[in-house]
Amino acid sequence: MELKEYLKVLSKYRTTFIIVWGSVILIGLLVASLFSQKHKATFSIDITRDVQAEGVQEYDYDQFYRLEADDRFGKTIVQWFGDRAIVNQIELVAQKENDDFKNYDFKTDFRAEKLANSYLKVSFLVSDRKEVAPIFSATKKVLAEKVAEFNGGFNKQNRFKLVFNGPTIADTKISIVPLLIILIGSGFFIASFGVMLRRYLE
Repeated sequence: MELKEYLKVLSKYRTTFIIVWGSVILIGLLVASLFSQKHKATFSIDITRDVQAEGVQEYDYDQFYRLEADDRFGKTIVQWFGDRAIVNQIELVAQKENDDFKNYDFKTDFRAEKLANSYLKVSFLVSDRKEVAPIFSATKKVLAEKVAEFNGGFNKQNRFKLVFNGPTIADTKISIVPLLIILIGSGFFIASFGVMLRRYLE
């Protein structure tokens, strides 16, 4: 199809073209506005031990097995954050942090990554910055209980201990100019496809 014919088709179905193009832009802006209200909180977790074993050197076998144990325990913590029952428990504890959150409805999704044998990075999204403090505090309390249960069968020098760092908070707002460029461009192609599809069906 030549350009002139293509333009004639767009002109003939210009109402459909404008409606589809405008809908893509509006829907994109609406979705972006919902996400732009979010704030991302990030904190890290270091896996340590309550008491270090004496006489253990950096390249001793004991140190190797300790790193292996830290690695496996780190994977366990990542799984904890993916367990909805544990996340629900964190949300319930967060409600009890103070009276302001007694009837507050927390909806939290965690993303945990194990970046090294004994180092994890955890992030979660909130709609209000005031939610970060109670969620972070509740996370430390719930994980402390889980670690205590996990440590039940270990001797003192092998018990795991979690050290929390953070959190830091960053806005997840999307820049409006690049977003508009993307929406206008993608909307044009989608609208063009919709017009050609309508012509084909007729």
